Amino acid sequence: MPGYLLYAYLWARIGGTGEAWSRLSNLAWLLIAGAVWWSWSGSLFRRDPTKRTIFLAMLLTSPFLTYYALEYRPYAALTALGGMTVYGLLLNAKDDGRGRWLVLTGLICSTALNMLSFVQLPCVILYEGWRCRRDLRAAARSWLLPSVIAMLVLLPLGLYYAETLARHAGGTRVAPSIKNLAFIFYEFLGFDGLGPSRDVLHVNPRLAGFFGPAVYLAVLAIPLAILWAASLRRLIPTEEWKRFISDGCRVETVRAMVVFAGFGTLALWLASLWAGFRILGRHTAFFFLPFLAGMTLLLLQGRKGWRDLGIAALLAAQLLSSMRLVLKEEYARDDYRTAVAVARRMARPTTLVVLTGNKSAFRYYGIPSEEFRGAGLSENRWLNVSNPTEAQWATLMQDWNEDVLVVLSKPYLYDVYGVIERWIATRPASELVAHPSTFQIWWVKGRRNSLVERKGPG
Repeated sequence: MPGYLLYAYLWARIGGTGEAWSRLSNLAWLLIAGAVWWSWSGSLFRRDPTKRTIFLAMLLTSPFLTYYALEYRPYAALTALGGMTVYGLLLNAKDDGRGRWLVLTGLICSTALNMLSFVQLPCVILYEGWRCRRDLRAAARSWLLPSVIAMLVLLPLGLYYAETLARHAGGTRVAPSIKNLAFIFYEFLGFDGLGPSRDVLHVNPRLAGFFGPAVYLAVLAIPLAILWAASLRRLIPTEEWKRFISDGCRVETVRAMVVFAGFGTLALWLASLWAGFRILGRHTAFFFLPFLAGMTLLLLQGRKGWRDLGIAALLAAQLLSSMRLVLKEEYARDDYRTAVAVARRMARPTTLVVLTGNKSAFRYYGIPSEEFRGAGLSENRWLNVSNPTEAQWATLMQDWNEDVLVVLSKPYLYDVYGVIERWIATRPASELVAHPSTFQIWWVKGRRNSLVERKGPG
């Protein structure tokens, strides 16, 4: 993601690397997303201020946007640029030539920020092919210059990403499954602040995990069900459907939802199965605005009465979900700041500190750790360890007799073989001393103070 690294560098040059300033980096992207959404609402509901207000409120209360707007990562930017790409297609469908340049801008900028954004390219081609199926030659001529520019920029970007993959760069790999596809739409629909937290779902992704927060889930599920039922009941009659599709912008919005949020998400998920890389809602952030626009448009087609009641309940449920994501401890993000503070306070000169987690995050908070690569101990007693095997862990611990402080983050990502957890379970004197969000901090007494190892689980 060279584009985002450049953006983050420039942002830091302006205001430094403080945590508050870093999180404000999404402000510009949120303004772009708001401008796109405002224009989109005008295209759909210029003569209906009530529906336009509802359309705007759906984005403002969106739990998906709320969650990623607070992260110092490119997902708010991808949301805005993905919306720009699709809205450009809608403008182009109205013979507004500016639309093609919006598409080009959104596509190039989003692919510079994130490799997965390349999936938008076949979506744009499919969308235009479907829309212009009766005159493909004319469509190809109108796209000639933007296509040439796109090729000149996207080809070097594609080669760069291919080289990084060849060097095994990229995020932490987790095996994909059909549950990932379900979780994408779970996030898109706004349930992530009402149901089990992400970490709970990672550790125990079973249906039973949803029984506890069932009441909260129902707060959103019921109005969604009412609105979908009311809309389908009205649109199924032929005359009502004909009236709906008489508006070109409505048709193009639904087409965009089907192609981008439907085909695009499915294609990316299938590719993830082949690549062995799990995708979640954030990896498809560029599809969120077309999904939300299409869904909102369809939900507003029901008759007044049930529709108005359902919309009010839906907006209240989205707002509740967003507030819980921000305020509830169970949905808190990785608390590296507290984990580092605890480790600094407890570590002694003779203590071995084992850190599992994002090494860049530890370094941001001033931890001088070095990466453990399976060899013996060096002079540095702060080691960053990721997914050690039994043999590697035995090599690390064979000559160590002093106390060990283990800062354990997300074992399903950083201790996939369960080696560290099993080792802690077999120590005779191990104590959980702190539990910052997504972390467990264990104090394990050294062998000099331990005469017998207790039997671990299994």
